[in-house]
Amino acid sequence: MADHPKMTLLSFRKTVQLPVDLTACKTAGDLVADLTKSEKKPSSLDFEDGSLYAISVRDGDDIPLNGNKYDARKALPAIKDGEIEVVSAPEDPFPITIRRPQSTDLANKLEDVIWVKNRDTVRELRTQIASKTGIQPWRQDLRTEDGQSLGSSHHLLVSDRISNSTTIIVRRSTPLKFGFQGAETEWTIVPLTSEIALCAALHKYAQKSSSSIDELQFSIRKRTGRGQQSVVDCIPNYTLFTAETATGTLEENGLDLGDEIHVFRQAPKRKSANNENGGATQATKKQKMAGGT
Repeated sequence: MADHPKMTLLSFRKTVQLPVDLTACKTAGDLVADLTKSEKKPSSLDFEDGSLYAISVRDGDDIPLNGNKYDARKALPAIKDGEIEVVSAPEDPFPITIRRPQSTDLANKLEDVIWVKNRDTVRELRTQIASKTGIQPWRQDLRTEDGQSLGSSHHLLVSDRISNSTTIIVRRSTPLKFGFQGAETEWTIVPLTSEIALCAALHKYAQKSSSSIDELQFSIRKRTGRGQQSVVDCIPNYTLFTAETATGTLEENGLDLGDEIHVFRQAPKRKSANNENGGATQATKKQKMAGGT
């Protein structure tokens, strides 16, 4: 079977000449603002087309009009022969850090570096992260360090203000099913991530179901992963436990997408017989003292 011929990419660069009045333009920002006005902007000029644009300066450094090095305050060069030349080039990729917390403490983490472009979409970013981490794109919970969630898959990274100084926190989405055992089982799905502590996950369920955590007992009924043996041994399947006795993260407990935890309401604590008798004895003593007998 014959091999397919290698494809060669042909790049066509068409010269665009645009007469403009630069009387009021003193800086790069002034020029960009003037050129991007809808009534002046030709269809072939788009500063958001994935290329880097800059004013060509013969005797100095080019002046960027977009991209990470763009400085709107940069003064325009002296105009020679009544012409300013704007050049373009494909955008250079830049590195960002992806951080994978191994616990709720962000200090316990794994880090990788990937290379992206401003015109990449969030979907393309997820694909790169999947190849680095093994976390499927649809299981990724992506946030910036300040907690802002990344936009939908078709969003451009530039729209989410992703730059070469950005760190993306990557968590594995691990929603669990909680089944409250009453006359009928009431199921509640709680959105969680794998590095969260099991105790914290139980508190999130209590909060979502408007229950008091002190009144609840739990039992792991479906556990997909193997987990960390020392942690799993602490809470075997079907064993009743409380939130305060829960240890480890969801991942360390072998809990994964769609796993089940049954929830039971504890019976109210009854006073012991000794306490009740003690109370009666004290009452009898008080009556005798009051009556003098």
